[in-house]
Amino acid sequence: MEIIGTFYYPKSSKTQSAKLYFGKSSIKVFANDGSTLVSEDINQIKKNLQIFNTQSEINFTNGACFIASDRNIKIPIESNVSFFNRLLIKNKKIFVTVFLITPFSLWIALSLVLPIISDSIVNRIPDSSKSYISEKIFEEFSENYYVKSSLTQAQKTNIINYFNNSLDRLGLDKNKYKLLFFKAEEIGVNAFAFPDGTIVLTDSMVLLLEDNPKALLSILLHEVGHVENNHGLKLMVESIGYGIVISYLIGDIQGFTEILSTSGIFLMQASFSREHETEADVFSLESLNKLGISKDNFMHAFEKISNQNNAEDFEKYLKYISTHPITEDRIKLAKEYEN
Repeated sequence: MEIIGTFYYPKSSKTQSAKLYFGKSSIKVFANDGSTLVSEDINQIKKNLQIFNTQSEINFTNGACFIASDRNIKIPIESNVSFFNRLLIKNKKIFVTVFLITPFSLWIALSLVLPIISDSIVNRIPDSSKSYISEKIFEEFSENYYVKSSLTQAQKTNIINYFNNSLDRLGLDKNKYKLLFFKAEEIGVNAFAFPDGTIVLTDSMVLLLEDNPKALLSILLHEVGHVENNHGLKLMVESIGYGIVISYLIGDIQGFTEILSTSGIFLMQASFSREHETEADVFSLESLNKLGISKDNFMHAFEKISNQNNAEDFEKYLKYISTHPITEDRIKLAKEYEN
């Protein structure tokens, strides 16, 4: 049996078109040139059963993933299907009816439970699914906000090299992170991260802090803190609600991957909680400390953003604080942080 789809490399955002073949005891994925990308015993594969016509997915034990192009295809591995999954497949009408007649009760329960279990949910999402979600978000971002960066290649290269060198020194995987630059006047002075580690910087942010690369680095490390703590995914999970929990309970990782990916641009329009912002701030401050960089650069960055008080720039400032609330507590946190 041959299935056409996309192969996601382990611990990377790299992907390529591929073909999956079933043998009696193994599954192999081949590149278009015929080279073997991965081969594994069927019994060792972690498979997510497709229930609601979501895109089929196979996760390999090395972290790689294959997602079929045909959303209606069902990858025929029954050995790893849970009892609960089988029960739902056989009683799908009953399952749907129960949740249709009790939405209010379900909403009340999830409003209490969801914040507690969101950590467990996002920790189950593989890197390949984070890449898929990020691709969908990026498509929406490009469609709605894309304007080619006016920064010079030298400016972008200097920022990228400094950022990558800093990640190396911190012991973080620089291959996980990628910087993208956009003019994007609509969102003004801004920076935000996608779940897979892609970080978008607007020209306005770069130009605002171009006189202090360490201040700009503190902003980038703040975004890395959001990625490392899965804040974006947690925000999306908690906002979307019960559909995510249903997919989680039945072990349908690809199911809630699809649900998350459809939320798209929401991630850039929503505000992180104070707890999430504090975690990202602390991550940035701790990282700066490890790099031997003064916390003054962190304070300089946020104070300079908040001091955009002329008529032309104030609207851009409002765009930033709508997704990154700046409070006296955050500035106070930086001032009280001990190196």
